[in-house]
This record gives sequence, structure tokens and C-alpha cells, in this order.
Amino acid sequence: MSELTALDYELVRQLVARYNFAVDLGDTEAVGACYTPDGVFEAVGIPSDHPIGGRHVGTEQLVTFYRRHFAAYQGLVRHFNAGNAVIRGDRRMISMKSYMIALSAGTAPHAGILSTGIYFDTLRKDDGVWRFAERRWVGDPQPEHEDNSFNQALLAADATI
Repeated sequence: MSELTALDYELVRQLVARYNFAVDLGDTEAVGACYTPDGVFEAVGIPSDHPIGGRHVGTEQLVTFYRRHFAAYQGLVRHFNAGNAVIRGDRRMISMKSYMIALSAGTAPHAGILSTGIYFDTLRKDDGVWRFAERRWVGDPQPEHEDNSFNQALLAADATI
């Protein structure tokens, strides 16, 4: 196994940035290109008929899903998640975990936090290009914390991949 290089880390960060901009601005073909042809997106804990819910496999389903997502939010959402990424793997496959914050775009009183959660990603490098093989978004509170009041030890347990 070859270790990840500084360039690999930067290419992954750029992938996340391209994904976020494409999702937020409605470029669904660009979003689809961020995934492998057999790529998967799943929003855990959200009903499948909700605009951001369900499990979607393959480019056609992914593009259709992101069109529905954009139609629901009309470009008024901003996703942030590249800053706190934990990236592990080799030069072919990566597992990545990162916090996600979705904000409503605009100025007060309309701007604000819409949702938070954690992305659990698997990335694959094909022909020198990193893409998402799987993106799993789990909204907060994390399932293991739903029935608990704030407990620092439980939250710290999320720190491992």
C-alpha cells in the first residue's frame, strides 16, 4: 500500500469543494461527476420521499436526486464540511469523515443553520482522479445519542472511524 501524498489530500479537499458548490448552485451534472459511475449517496434517518432523503445509486439516480434537492432549496443553501475532515487510506481508496453544516443563504433574519451532521465517505481513485464511491450523511443528533442528554463521553466516542 502506498501512503497518501500531500497532493492526494489537496485533491480530496478540492473534490469536496467542487461537490459543495455544484450541489448549492444546481450544477447536477458536475455533482454526478464527483461520484464514481456506481457511486452511492444515502441520507440516513430522512424519509426516502423527502427532497434530501433516500439512497441513490449510480450516475442517473444521483443526478435525478440532486435535481430534486436543488428544486427544493432553489440555491438558498450553503454546505460546509471540508475543514474538519479525517482522511485515512492509501493512494487508491480513502475513508473520510467530516462534519457538515448546511446554512440558509442570505442575511438575518433569514440566514441560519438548517442542519448539521456527519458525512461518512469512501473515495476511490480511478485514472488519477478522486471521486466519491459512497457518501453517507447522518444527521444530528447521531443515532447513538438520540435518547441521551448531552454526554461528553458519548460524543467523544464518535471521534474514531
